[in-house]
Parts: sequence; C-alpha cells; structure tokens
Amino acid sequence: MKLPTHLFVMVSLLGAGGCASVLAQPDWMAKPPRASSLYMYGVGIAHATGDQASDHQRADDAARTDIARQLRVTINASLTSTTRENTLTGIAYDTKQVIESSVSITLDGVEINKRHYDKKRKTYYALARLNRQSAADRFGQDVRSAAQRAGGFLHQAQRHQAEGATYRAFLVLLQAAGERASVDAEESMYRVLASNSVDGLLAGEGLGGSGFKPDNAEIEQMINRMVANMSFENISGDDQSIHQGRIDQSLTARLTTRWEQRTIPVSGFPVRFDITQGYGKLDQRGTSGTDGDIRSSVYRILPGGEPFSEVVATIDTAAIRAQASSGPMIDRWLNLLGEVQARYRMNPGEFGLEDGLGELAFRLSRHLPEDRSMVVGRFTYEDTRVASPFTGPLRRVLKKELSELVPGRLIEQVGLSAAAARYGNPETVETFARSAQADAVVWGDYWEQGDSILVSARLTGSDGVRLASAQIFMPRAAVTYLVRPPAIDPDLPAPPANGIPIHIWTDRGDGGLYVEGDRLAVFVQTESDGYLRLLYRQVDGRIIQIFPNRMSGDERVIADQVVAIPDAEAAYDFVVQPPFGVEYLVAIAGSIPFAPPTGREINGGILLHGTLADVIKRLTRDKAWYGQAIYRMTTVER
Repeated sequence: MKLPTHLFVMVSLLGAGGCASVLAQPDWMAKPPRASSLYMYGVGIAHATGDQASDHQRADDAARTDIARQLRVTINASLTSTTRENTLTGIAYDTKQVIESSVSITLDGVEINKRHYDKKRKTYYALARLNRQSAADRFGQDVRSAAQRAGGFLHQAQRHQAEGATYRAFLVLLQAAGERASVDAEESMYRVLASNSVDGLLAGEGLGGSGFKPDNAEIEQMINRMVANMSFENISGDDQSIHQGRIDQSLTARLTTRWEQRTIPVSGFPVRFDITQGYGKLDQRGTSGTDGDIRSSVYRILPGGEPFSEVVATIDTAAIRAQASSGPMIDRWLNLLGEVQARYRMNPGEFGLEDGLGELAFRLSRHLPEDRSMVVGRFTYEDTRVASPFTGPLRRVLKKELSELVPGRLIEQVGLSAAAARYGNPETVETFARSAQADAVVWGDYWEQGDSILVSARLTGSDGVRLASAQIFMPRAAVTYLVRPPAIDPDLPAPPANGIPIHIWTDRGDGGLYVEGDRLAVFVQTESDGYLRLLYRQVDGRIIQIFPNRMSGDERVIADQVVAIPDAEAAYDFVVQPPFGVEYLVAIAGSIPFAPPTGREINGGILLHGTLADVIKRLTRDKAWYGQAIYRMTTVER
C-alpha cells in the first residue's frame, strides 16, 4: 500500500548526491531503482529498537532523506527522526548537522513505495518515491506567483518614474527584486525536477532559465540603469571662506540620473551631509526636491586644526535600508548608491571669541585619553600669573565647548580648599588636578599682540605630563572684555625699612585663583606682639577693611602665633563675589592700637575712602613702628 507523505525539506548548496546501499534483502536494497523522467527513488534503513512504529518511521525518514540528498536538499529538523544509520555500524551521524539553508520548501508527491524487515539483521528498510512532475508543478506555481507579483511592481515603478517620483520607483523596484529573489530556491528545484536528466543536473549541466518572467536579470537591469547613472552636482556652497565660524551660503547639491537618453532630476531621495574634516554643526539630513536639489544650512564650521574644513553630501543608504527588503543584491545596489557624493571645501578665516575658543577646545579634546576626565584651570595674562576680567568669560566659553565635545567627562565645579596643600605646591597643575579629582587640566595664558589676542592653552595630565597644546589668534575687536589687568602692581607705599616683620598667605599660594562662590581663608603671622588690620583691594580699586569687623574678635595679635581669618569658630565667611580680576589682601601690624576706621559698612566690612596708598598712610600716620605685607590673588566668574 502506498503512503503519501507531505515532506518539509531545506535547500542545501553543499549536500552530496548518491543513494544508500545495503547488503540485505530485498533486491531493491542491493540495487535501488534508477531515477527516471517520472520518478526519483530513495532508500532508508533503521536498526530495530523494539518500538516498531518508531523504527518504521525512522526508516521512512531515511528514505526521504536519500531523495533529498539527490536533489541537493537536507531534511528539516522537524522530521521525526534526527539520525542517519548504517547497516553495519548503526548510528553514523545526526542529520541535523547537514541542515544548511533557511529556506523551507514543501515537496509534494513523495510516498513510501515499499517496506521490508530483515529479522536476521533486525533492520527495517523503506523505499521512497518522488513524483517529479507533481513536485515541479508545485514549485512552478510558487515561482509563477512571485514572478507575477514582481511584474506588478515593475509596472508601478514605470508609472512612478513617468510621474517624476524617482525614489518611489526605486523602492518599488527593490520590492520587485526582493519578491523575485524570495523564490530562488524554488526556481532551482523546479529546474532540477523538470529536467529529463537528474544526473546531468547534479553534474552542473542543463541549468538554464525556468522561463518565468520577469526574471532576476530583467529587474537587475532596470535597477542598475538607475543606480549606475545617478550623480550629484554642486550647485552652491563650495570653496567658501569661514568668518568667525560661519559661511555666507548654504550648501546645495542636485541629484540627477540618466533615463531614456536624458538627464532628469531625482526627487524624494534621502540625503545626508557630514563634516568629514573639521568640526561644527549643520542640517545633516534632507530630501531631494522635485528639482533634485537638497540644501543644508551650516550653523558653525571650524577647521579643527586642519588646513580646511570639508562637508560631504551622500545618499542616505541607512534610511533606504530601513524601508527596503534585505539581500546580497540589494546590499550591492545600496553600496553603489553610497559612493555617489558631492564635496564642499571651506577655507579658514578670522576667528571670533566663541568659535576661536571652540577651535581651541576641539584641538585639545582630541588628545584626552578615553574615559578620562578634565577640568578647566587657570588662564592668566601673559607671563604675570595674574588674571584679568577676560579670564572669566574665557574659562566659561571654554568649559561650554569642552562639555559638548567630551560630555560627562568635564568636571564643572571646582572648589579648591586648604586640603590642596597636602598634594604639594598649590601653584602647580598637578595639585589643581588632584584637588579637583580630574585626570587632566586645561590651562594657559593670553597675550596682546598688536591688534590681535593670542590664546595659548595646554592639556596636562595629573602626573604633570603635557598631553597637547594649541593656540589661536583672534582680533582684539572680537573681545569686549578688559584683557590687561587693571593694576598689575598696586599703589602701595614702601614699608618701613625696620618695620614689624609680618607674613600673609592662603592655601593657594601667591597669585592664587578663586572662583565665584569660593570661600577665602587668610592666615597672618607677626614676629612681634601688636595690633592687626586686614584690607581687601577689589579690582575696581575700592578698599574694604575685612578685619576686624563687627562679628570678629579682638584685633590684638601675639608674636609668632598664626591668626586664621576667619577662624574655625567665626560666625562669618569671606565668599568670592563680583567684581572679578586681580585683587589684593594687605595686612598691617602696628605696635599700638589703630584709630577706629571711618567709612560705611558693606557686606560685613567697612568701605574706606581713597586709594590703597591713602588708606595705609592714614592708618600708619601716628605709628612709630609698624609693618605691612601683601597677598595677590585672582578672582573669576564660575
């Protein structure tokens, strides 16, 4: 009795042909029937395990597998049996190991033609037969249906192209290609089954086309004609000069192709603009219009240390890939489209403040090791180690630029405290980095050179090793801040030759940098008992007596004793506030008490009249013996 079977198999490009051979009866086992134009045969065996139904099924599956191997297919893993057996050695290998394709195919017309059980050898045999015409008809129906759908897509593409909707036409052509490629395996099986010579086919002969139209070659020809002739034309924006980070014209490209012996604009294609050399911000994505044009506005462009900046316009193949089917042929076409480009060169010109510091930040940030942090340190005027009002805006802009270039790796808030002293000299970059718990410090200076300002910056690691340096020039007119410190040297009268020895310092060394909001702690020591006044000269020239004040203790000091102002129990703090720049602390010690100050109260201190020299002269007028000491500091905006 014949047992029709619906068998799922998978296309194999690597399987070997041939039939199973055994030494047992019946005759069809020793000499299986040869394949003909009507049928193909397969032989299967299975050793008895005591489960008769299972053993029969395994022999049947092995017979079907034998036919599948002749057709260069492998059995799908869903078959009941997962092992292939040999009459002499038993189980030889797992048939799952030869499943080599992901395309499932249904073979109609496979039946188990004969079965036999060899009691002596305890072996089950099965002979399977495949009706070649029935299977070929099934595959032919699948291929014909796919070809008809592909033909419908071709008609749509031609209509879209006639309407000027080139991108729609291209996507529909890709659908046609995908539809046709989806039955490549079925078409190969159809050619094998419909051939009069299976042996010839397995030897690689007679594998002509199946006759189903449109075929892959026809679709590929249409797509290749569109893709190979596509190109960009520069309309505007090339070879411009950059002025303070900007250019005058937007970048415009035109996408065209050759179609029926004429050049036509390509509309609807996604296009992207990328900065391939330099640094900046622009409109990165666009779509070609009915005239084929795509525009990108450039909001900022910097050379990034290179001789010029460059922007490249390309077809956005990633956007196309998200809308199209996948496959090796489609990938090849998209790769060809990705090579269609338009290039725009922009030449560096004059820097402004923000773009100049942005260029500086970009050059330095490229040398910051991966996953390392950085902090913006001191910037001072020329070689004076003194900051001017320009320092605050310089640091603020530099921090903003670096935070965008190395997001999450710039330490924004830096509060240097007395703990910095434990790391060594507070003047050094290493101490600044360790106090801020940063891996590197950006620091430098700025110089007036005629009508220009030179900003020179360094990137130094916490170990003191120089990682990078860079400098930029900007016109003096681009900086609206005071660059030179208002008073590099204060208007101090000379101290007496044999005055009271007095010393003043903070935790940050001479010329220490204080950021807005920092707390200031001052230390004073005299070598003789006496009385103390502590004055603060702001960058605007105003003089404020900050000690003694209405919340402080006695003004008397003891020889060699360090006085902390404010001390640990004080009810007040000195907090850095505007204005910012180079400022001074002046300590004056006298052998007799000072006269009460005259002036008005301001922020807890007393605002004194006159210049620093005037104030000191008034304080020391009746002093036979006194001393003075000065501490220079720089305050900046946060």
